Amino acid sequence: QLYALGAIDDGMDLTDYGKKMARLPLDPTFAHLLLQSPQYNCTTEMLTAISMLSAENIFYRPGGNEEGKGNSLSAKAAAAHRRFASYEGDLPTMLNVYDCWR
Repeated sequence: QLYALGAIDDGMDLTDYGKKMARLPLDPTFAHLLLQSPQYNCTTEMLTAISMLSAENIFYRPGGNEEGKGNSLSAKAAAAHRRFASYEGDLPTMLNVYDCWR
């Protein structure tokens, strides 16, 4: 993974980019996303998405599945979660949740 992100070279030595990644207290993938975000003018959005992905699950799923009932708590929660879902993936979904909360 570190090689694919450009953090290490063929000799398994840390690259300059890898040193930048190491300065961030993040998973390497998140550090890479954050360091690349200025190129795409989306640093604010990436900070928000990484923060939300670093937290516990933001979607509450109540227990007590009531089989056959479309109005159970878990069915209502699933319907509410779908309002935020993005076909583009998890990051846009997290941004939708944050934007609605803000």
